[in-house]
Amino acid sequence: TLATKRVMISQPEYEWERQWINPDGGRTAYPIYVNESPQYFHSKDNQTVIVYYSASGCWSPYYCTGMLTADADSDLLNPASWKKSPVPVFQQKPEDGVYGPAGLSFIPSPDGTEWYVLYQARSIPSGNTGESETRNPRLQKIGWDANGMPDLGIPLPVKTPSSGWPLQGEIMCLRSHESLPEVVRHSLLRSIDWSLSLWTLFV
Repeated sequence: TLATKRVMISQPEYEWERQWINPDGGRTAYPIYVNESPQYFHSKDNQTVIVYYSASGCWSPYYCTGMLTADADSDLLNPASWKKSPVPVFQQKPEDGVYGPAGLSFIPSPDGTEWYVLYQARSIPSGNTGESETRNPRLQKIGWDANGMPDLGIPLPVKTPSSGWPLQGEIMCLRSHESLPEVVRHSLLRSIDWSLSLWTLFV
């Protein structure tokens, strides 16, 4: 049960949030501008609240990740408390064959010393609405920048050599939730709970 009225803290205003036509000309029946799938995270010192969100059409290679930030001690229900990045913070890498990386969730390693980002992407530029889905979930390690903010890096091809829990030699491309380690499944469900709660801030 919501305790307050819903507040809009973001809407599609930049061109990179308003892409709905594929390079091959494929499109929806009318323009669709997107801010969706909000996901909570935080700075390393927990003093900054972060909401990552997906922007532009998920059927296009332009589907990407935007970021909102606010001071942890600010009024989070006041839209003025939030600052939007003017550029995407995680986006396609055509030269590496990675398109539409978005839908982020964050997962700690079992010992809490590392963080991983779980996201969706595809290896072909365009997806067609109504056809078999070409996106798949992927998992890779992230770090922290000099200001203590998450450093997402770039979305890597699924065959990129890697190390650390639970990547087992290369960037993990997960075909089924059954292949997820238990702690990943638990964290994903927790992330979904956060996303459902934060969705009210967008509508």
